[in-house]
Amino acid sequence: MSVAGITSSLLFGAMGAVTLVFTQPVFAPFVGSANALALHLAICVVAYGVSIGRNPRMRLRNGLVGSIASVAVLSLARSIDGIAIGLTIVLALVRTGLDGEARTGRTLFFETILGCGALAFSSVLAAPGGLGNSVALWGFMLVQSLYFLLPLARHRKASLAEGDPFDRARGHLLALLDEI
Repeated sequence: MSVAGITSSLLFGAMGAVTLVFTQPVFAPFVGSANALALHLAICVVAYGVSIGRNPRMRLRNGLVGSIASVAVLSLARSIDGIAIGLTIVLALVRTGLDGEARTGRTLFFETILGCGALAFSSVLAAPGGLGNSVALWGFMLVQSLYFLLPLARHRKASLAEGDPFDRARGHLLALLDEI
């Protein structure tokens, strides 16, 4: 379990929801309400992917792949539902698909459950208007934050950089023992 990961994910979801309340009315007259929402969601996915990168190289890779995939989703999807599903897949790709240490079957299972659960929960919370969209985005990120509670090896490895040198050495040793 990564307390820092779940905390930052929850804060990111709250900030994304709050900023949506302000950005959607500003951009809606220029691009339309649905396009303003879609653009905000795509920016949130890319920013979230960058924020969860463990090092600068991974942040750059997450940002590039997230940006390219989000543009593809925005150009191909015909409805806000299609955009939400597509961006959920982009989020899963950025979060786990690029990580070489992930166990593919287990990760795919967890990402599918979290993605479907997040979409279902956000659809229950959604209501017409900017505030309803913000609550739905917050609900989506609330469910996605559960990812950091899952028993995946990379969470332990991601926390190795924290703490004093003895804790890092202990963490490296435990990670080596896990691989054996």
